[in-house]
Amino acid sequence: MISQSDCPCIRVLSVSSTGGGCTDGSETLELVDDRFEVRSATGIDDAAAAFAADEFDCVVVDAQLEAGWCEALDAVRTCSADVPVFLCVGPESESIVPKALSRGITDWVRSDWGQSVVATRLINVVDAAWGRQDAVETGGIDTGSREWSLIENFPGVLYRARLGSGREFLMVEGNVESITGYSSESLRTEQCWNRDIVHPADRSRLEETIETADSSEGTFEISYRIYTQEDELRWVTERGRPIGEGCLEGVITDITERRRTENRFETLMELTPAMVAIVGSDGAFQYVNAAHAEFLGHETDELIGQNAFEYLHPDDREEIWPTFLSLVDSPDSVITVEFRFEHATDGYRWLTTHARNCLGTVGIDGIVTISQDISEQKRRERKLSEQNARLEEFSSVVSHDIRNPLNVATGRLELAREECDSEHLPAVAASLERMAQIVDDTLWLVREGREVDERTPVDLASAARSAWNHVETDDATLEVDLEWTVEADEPRLLQLFENLFRNSIDHAGEEVTVRLGCKPDTDGFYVEDDGPGVSPDERDRLFEAGYTTAQDGTGFGLRIVRDIVEAHGWEATITEESDGGFRLEIDGIDSGE
Repeated sequence: MISQSDCPCIRVLSVSSTGGGCTDGSETLELVDDRFEVRSATGIDDAAAAFAADEFDCVVVDAQLEAGWCEALDAVRTCSADVPVFLCVGPESESIVPKALSRGITDWVRSDWGQSVVATRLINVVDAAWGRQDAVETGGIDTGSREWSLIENFPGVLYRARLGSGREFLMVEGNVESITGYSSESLRTEQCWNRDIVHPADRSRLEETIETADSSEGTFEISYRIYTQEDELRWVTERGRPIGEGCLEGVITDITERRRTENRFETLMELTPAMVAIVGSDGAFQYVNAAHAEFLGHETDELIGQNAFEYLHPDDREEIWPTFLSLVDSPDSVITVEFRFEHATDGYRWLTTHARNCLGTVGIDGIVTISQDISEQKRRERKLSEQNARLEEFSSVVSHDIRNPLNVATGRLELAREECDSEHLPAVAASLERMAQIVDDTLWLVREGREVDERTPVDLASAARSAWNHVETDDATLEVDLEWTVEADEPRLLQLFENLFRNSIDHAGEEVTVRLGCKPDTDGFYVEDDGPGVSPDERDRLFEAGYTTAQDGTGFGLRIVRDIVEAHGWEATITEESDGGFRLEIDGIDSGE
């Protein structure tokens, strides 16, 4: 403990909702410095009663006081116009300090500072207050401890001035020189703030703002430009209020760097073709770039200040609002949502929006959204859904209304064979078999489509040999000359090989030789046979559903092959083998190993 037994006692009144505050706790001011005598008051009425019964050298008011720290300050000033008043703030509420200082608080301390730091702050201000007879009097206003506190702790400029043309400073202290380049004395006696310092284009706006506040006895806040003594252009924000007798007091802070950040951001956003907006925690537009406003058919000024959710389709609004609130409560988090946004003249348009919580970020302080038009994508999805519904209906007809009578005909054919041995029956059987194959192939095209299931590493040579064993090959021969593992949907790949092998046997005969190999220096492989091949004029038509060069072919085999290839993201091309046979090349494959 610091012993100051020869020094006067410092009587402190601590005002809070609980009777504690930052002067209390496991370590108190009395334990740090024996000059302190601390009395706790619970609420404003208790503080007023304490002042009526005793005198105090300083007052510490808790910023979280239930009745409000402003009311506590007014109550203290009613009892004593000169006693130093400290505001005790938490780390999360330090942003209110500039407002508190402009409101009349003498100084501030933080609740998480150690008691030795708090004691030093209190002692310095109280010592200054005790020495007021030597304080500087400016325009009849005693700066005293407030001047000292602002010089030591406040990053901006604290002033008191007479209202009128140009503004005459009675007191101007704080971080004056680093912001303006001028000394406090120069601003009081030589320079005229509105006429010499403020940018000419902003002077009328500033004067009108102050006049409005004076006539309504309200506070004001305005940002404008100033020229420093070195003719450097800077941005400042001024917050103030009339205090009677033609006087004004307030604070001026430098926001040049913040404005530069904002300007860079706005310039970048206006140049980008992306749709960018910033909304507040309430959903209101704070910024909308030209691309966003133009796309939606609204003027930028028309959107600013409007709630973005008012433009959403009612169904989407109800669904997305809880997600938005969750984003607001999660700093730096990101969400992606899709919704319909009302165009000025063209109904609703679909957007996909990526939103990031940048609340509290200097120069932004909002939810940043980047949107993309997906109206055409949604239209295609809707069209595809309708098409799939029609295909499903078609497949149902094929599966039931055609297959059922086909099965009846096949059964009747078997009964006919038992009763007679007509030369026409084999042809009927072949036709029925072909019809059944066409039904199976048609259903596959409708139901399987162009999608593949999960891909796994598949050895091409093993898959080809397995498919060969599932085909009636008779005297045909398979030659495999490759070692390659690819990422593929194995059941679909087996079907691809089976269809190619059947195609070669159907068109080249039962003694055909089929070869499988890698294309040299490429990302593909080939399947070829030594049959008669296909003329160049016919090659492009072989992938058409229903087109065949075989007398008993269905015309679906190679179409299914092409769909399987494209579903994997590969490319199929029909050429000819070196000796004139059929050859199909598959390219664009990413190796699994």
